[in-house]
Amino acid sequence: MAALEQREDGRATFLPRQTVRVEVAPPPDGQRSTAPVAATRSTRAVVAKVGPWSVFKLSLIYSFIGMLAVLGGLAILYAVLGATGVLADIEKLVNTVGVGHHFHFQGGWIFSHLFAYGLIIVVVVSFLGAVLAFLYNAIADLFGGIVLTLESAERPAAHKGSSRPAVRPSENGHGKPRRVMVWDRKPLRDAAGI
Repeated sequence: MAALEQREDGRATFLPRQTVRVEVAPPPDGQRSTAPVAATRSTRAVVAKVGPWSVFKLSLIYSFIGMLAVLGGLAILYAVLGATGVLADIEKLVNTVGVGHHFHFQGGWIFSHLFAYGLIIVVVVSFLGAVLAFLYNAIADLFGGIVLTLESAERPAAHKGSSRPAVRPSENGHGKPRRVMVWDRKPLRDAAGI
């Protein structure tokens, strides 16, 4: 019932199409359940391990995009302050007070240094994300991982033409017959956005 296949290189991939069997115990006293079929079409999954390398790569990409967004916002702010004359007034104030004799804002120097510091911060944040993935794996081994409940967004009317029976008795022949619901994992992956 695993949705992931572990490769030799340690990476996990989703299996293309798997069938999920969920056994549902019969209701007490032989009563029929009045719940719609779509309400019972859910499955639980546990995030047992998170790949630190994949977390590092995603964190690197998202942090870099965030850094570019911050630098873009600062560039717009710098251009607005320069166009309104605020930067010129600050330069004049600093030069008249005597703190600097030929003080001048140099946008190229400022933004090249901000970009270099931003790259360092991006790498540090990505490394911390990988460390947190290692910690999550250790904690999940001890106490269990995050439990996800996935529900199918498909309506039961879409299954009318299906050749498989939706409910069938237990195949072992012992005890009470159990209702077994069989459906394809693809609607669950679509509902989860996987």
